[in-house]
Amino acid sequence: MVVGLIIAVVLFVLWIGILNAYSEQIRHSRLILQVLYWYHVVFFFIYYFAFGGGVDSRRYFNDSQRLADEGWFSFLTVGTDFVKFLTYPLVNYLNLGYESIMILFAFIGLLGIFFFYLVIVENIRYRHRIAGIDLLAIFLFLPNLHIWSVSLGKGSLMTAGLGIMFYGISNLKTRLVLTFVGAGLVFMVRPHLIAFGLAGGLIAYFLTPNLTLKQRTLGITITLLLGIVAFNQFSSIINVDDNSVEGITEFIDERAGSLSQADSGVDISNYSQPMRLFTFLYRPLFVDAPNAMGYLVSLENLFYFYLSIKLFLSKTFYRFLIKSRWVVKSSFFTFFLTSLAMAQIMTNMGIALRQKAQFYMLFLFVVLCFADYYFAQNKKPLFGE
Repeated sequence: MVVGLIIAVVLFVLWIGILNAYSEQIRHSRLILQVLYWYHVVFFFIYYFAFGGGVDSRRYFNDSQRLADEGWFSFLTVGTDFVKFLTYPLVNYLNLGYESIMILFAFIGLLGIFFFYLVIVENIRYRHRIAGIDLLAIFLFLPNLHIWSVSLGKGSLMTAGLGIMFYGISNLKTRLVLTFVGAGLVFMVRPHLIAFGLAGGLIAYFLTPNLTLKQRTLGITITLLLGIVAFNQFSSIINVDDNSVEGITEFIDERAGSLSQADSGVDISNYSQPMRLFTFLYRPLFVDAPNAMGYLVSLENLFYFYLSIKLFLSKTFYRFLIKSRWVVKSSFFTFFLTSLAMAQIMTNMGIALRQKAQFYMLFLFVVLCFADYYFAQNKKPLFGE
């Protein structure tokens, strides 16, 4: 643990360097972002002690150590093994301990949050507040965003991958390499999310005006080709022998059934599609909170529900969505399609919290972009003073 704390201090120095490198894009006080670093470290300790060091994280670490004779590149495959691939040299070549590697992965998760921050600030013009508090600052400190991005595992990698990818596509001409780095990271960890991202991008293409036929054709062709690759990887990971609708349906039913048996499981077999989506996005919501932590999560879910009401009950939102930049539309449809798909199987609320934390920033990004548009159109804030 001592070595881990030393690494945390060294990474803070690196964090200061990163803030300096992106100083022209940063709108908030440097102190807020410095506090954000240590806030993230606090959640590392919360995760470490609350979850017994992290069962999944321990498994990644132990397997990388126990299976050292198999060689580093034997783990270079998509899914769980890719986490072990990244862990292998840290364990076997640098001889880092478990806590030290956890701190490194927590830093990777923080970078993802920071890149999401950069995407937001370069796509909005105004500062938006709720009860006098800066809304973007609230987003940066949401607990669920941090607790699932501080461990050795897929959560931190997914947060980083999505953040880097959407920062890249926010200015694709100058950040093509970053886009591929982020997308590659997401693909190696959870290829099915790339499929949803591509589908969201494809819908955004269809809804984006002023594109030439050549641009549309090229974009749609690339998206479809990459989507086929991602879908095939997803099918192989979930062990579906064929790519038929029946095969996928059987997997969904089996997965949903197994997850509903857990302590925080919910039987969604008789739920309508809107109720399944509501359960995934906004529960637990006080009445079904299992413990004190559940009430804290419920408070955050209530906040998300409030933001959703402000968006979807506003007629202006749908006009904004059509007129918005491609990156905004792509973010919205990626979030919506991923949520819809996850809602079919994520009947365990604990697992759902971990899964949705990795892409909820896409929704928060859309919220702030809409708040910007609303203020420009109506000369009054969407969320009050």
